[in-house]
Amino acid sequence: MTTTPGDPGQQPPVGPYDPAAPPPPPPPGYPAPPGQQAPPAYGRPGQPAFGQPPFGQPQSGQPVYGQPAFGGQQYGEPGALYNPAYGAGPIHPFGSPADFGERALSWLWDLLYLWPAWLLYVVGLTVVITGSASIDESVGASNDGPAVVIVIGAVLLFIGFVVQITMYIRNYVLDQGRTGYTYGRRKVGIRCVDQNTGQSPGGGSCFGRWLLHGFINQFFYIDYLWVAFDANKQSLTDKALHTVVVRQPAPAAVAPDPVVTRL
Repeated sequence: MTTTPGDPGQQPPVGPYDPAAPPPPPPPGYPAPPGQQAPPAYGRPGQPAFGQPPFGQPQSGQPVYGQPAFGGQQYGEPGALYNPAYGAGPIHPFGSPADFGERALSWLWDLLYLWPAWLLYVVGLTVVITGSASIDESVGASNDGPAVVIVIGAVLLFIGFVVQITMYIRNYVLDQGRTGYTYGRRKVGIRCVDQNTGQSPGGGSCFGRWLLHGFINQFFYIDYLWVAFDANKQSLTDKALHTVVVRQPAPAAVAPDPVVTRL
């Protein structure tokens, strides 16, 4: 049986071997010979190989940009007190720490808050000094007027002391324990919070804070000055009671915390 060119059963003629002809490309999945590029393993050109993630997606086990590595601590988690970011100052999960200037300004506002006590002190001291001068001028005379004046001045001084203690307790213990703000801190926009929960420290903690703060400051006001040099912007009292003062402006109406009696 003879076949003609173009017959479906006819095989193409095989020419003589040409050593200069390039070798055929290897099958997919096999390495290419030197000087040739291997075709893609699977699918169309540009698609990733089998088992490889698409372009732009991280491989298995690699963290996404901005996410902590496995086992790392994420910003804002309890226990991560301060997390320096790109060379900036310390950052607290509940707000950036108040610096020495802000805390000093709030302390001045708290002193101004006690103006009724200061007024009573000034008036009482003036009355005592006036009565003492009158006694010196009336030596030998039977005049009880200067003594009465001195007693009145002493009573005014005592009342001033009572007013000062009362306002201290209200400002530093009750109000700060309930809201985290004193009068001065509310003016400046800073708040005292528990460093682990971010809640107001409570009345018991603030009472201990008031006593400890006063005791430490007997030594050259070291508790005030410690904030200026501490990396976490905490005073010694803050460190002892696990509190921190952060920038957190007070709302128009400060509502009490759900738990305010941690005594």
